[in-house]
Amino acid sequence: MNPEVLALDRRNIRGTDSNSLLRLYDLANKIASQSSLQLDRAKADKALSLISKELQKRNVPHAQPMKLATTLQPNPESRLS
Repeated sequence: MNPEVLALDRRNIRGTDSNSLLRLYDLANKIASQSSLQLDRAKADKALSLISKELQKRNVPHAQPMKLATTLQPNPESRLS
């Protein structure tokens, strides 16, 4: 896991260009979904939140994986009919 993503703070985020923020967002998302350590997942979730807020301030479009994942789930009841 990349320690840069987990050690983000507001000062670092504000000074980072948008393309780098998008790459960090993808990396934090990967850590949040694949890490076996709960502490790493919590830190990655916090980093995702901070990065997402900064990208929204800059009007940079980005996917929000938790919302996207829930909307793409097939409806299990539809298979029964």
